[in-house]
Amino acid sequence: MMRMPENIKIEKLSDATVEGAKGLIRKYLDWIQIDLCFQHIEEELEHFPDKYREPEGAFLVARDGEAVVGCVGLKKIGEGICEMKRLFVKDEYKGQGIGKGLADAIVREAKNKGYSRMRLDSLKRMGTAVALYKKLGFKEIGQYVENPIDDAVFLEKEL
Repeated sequence: MMRMPENIKIEKLSDATVEGAKGLIRKYLDWIQIDLCFQHIEEELEHFPDKYREPEGAFLVARDGEAVVGCVGLKKIGEGICEMKRLFVKDEYKGQGIGKGLADAIVREAKNKGYSRMRLDSLKRMGTAVALYKKLGFKEIGQYVENPIDDAVFLEKEL
């Protein structure tokens, strides 16, 4: 099992890391090359991090010094149900266990907030991410949110 490098710190979003996190989400949008207008992504970025505010939500970043190199969010979508969003790690930091570290940390946040289930949507073409989610105990479920992309996959984990 790969351990995250010691120089990488996972922490809650702060005023100092908001712009870095927004930049990383924009980098994710460039990387994915899919129009996420159905998720109202421009509005989300304009009002970031409103969607992930405490106490029901959370947004975590992975930092290497001052640089934000990874992120993940959590938002409430129903009674006892939350959704993991925007898990992304910069290309040059991939394969070092940072994505798993962020996913583990956001699952802990969800448990601490009293959620009983966590959901997420991903794409089958993102095989590495889907494999990580399944390794973390997520199981495929039916569609629970609008997603017009052909290879969308929906997952849930009991917390």
